[in-house]
Amino acid sequence: MSADDIISWGIIISMFGGFSWAADKWYILVARPWRKRRKRLARERRENRELELKRAQAALEAVKPAQAICQCEHGLAFHDRTTGHCGGPLHDGADCRCRQYIGPEPLPAFYAPELADPDDINTLAGGEHD
Repeated sequence: MSADDIISWGIIISMFGGFSWAADKWYILVARPWRKRRKRLARERRENRELELKRAQAALEAVKPAQAICQCEHGLAFHDRTTGHCGGPLHDGADCRCRQYIGPEPLPAFYAPELADPDDINTLAGGEHD
């Protein structure tokens, strides 16, 4: 490159404000959009985390077990299973007048006998089999 070429480039660069012009254009064309994009992505990630947290909390609230509560606001434990009368206290200390439990029925309890060991069965049957 000759001296005239260097002078020509120097004149061209100085006409456009030198290297500060290039730095300004780089900031406007590259850095500013990149910075805006980073801020937008960070905001979207934050909003997504908040939405996931709200969904998780709503799912936990939906899974809460149903309570067996009658219209008298007493649980199944306060009602006599044979007569259905409520034995729960009221706010003023008197007994509840509810005559029948009408709340949700809990799942029945099942009895499952313990499984026997196969070796014990052979000895109980009268001998060992090969």
